[in-house]
Amino acid sequence: MIPPKIHQTWKDRDVPERFRAAQESWCQHHPGWQYRFWTDADLDELVYGRAPEIAELYDRSPEAIQGVDVARYVILREYGGLYADLDVECMKPVNDLLDGPSVVLPLTTPFGVSNQLMLSVPGHALFQHVIDALPRAFRN
Repeated sequence: MIPPKIHQTWKDRDVPERFRAAQESWCQHHPGWQYRFWTDADLDELVYGRAPEIAELYDRSPEAIQGVDVARYVILREYGGLYADLDVECMKPVNDLLDGPSVVLPLTTPFGVSNQLMLSVPGHALFQHVIDALPRAFRN
């Protein structure tokens, strides 16, 4: 079962006003769920502590958002739950998704899937595979 946890990230605790309604929508629709807000400092600690094999790659990400992308895969591998970008608004509860598939990724056009919203059980092989493949992806 996917644990009832919500994860979101921003560089610091000062979330811009334009994202606050979307950010709050997740807790409003999911009372009782654990909510974890990760700052860049929290992500540094997570990657260095729980994924040291990719810490160098995380540090040398060409763009800051690429480092955050790396960290969100570590979050789901380590803790499971739901990850949502701050600009993704929740329109209704997603509780029905917790007791079904072990990973949920939205289909998008034209790329196929997106990492702006993801749900997973902790330790899912998909996120281990993604983390293992990151050095090859960053080399290209």
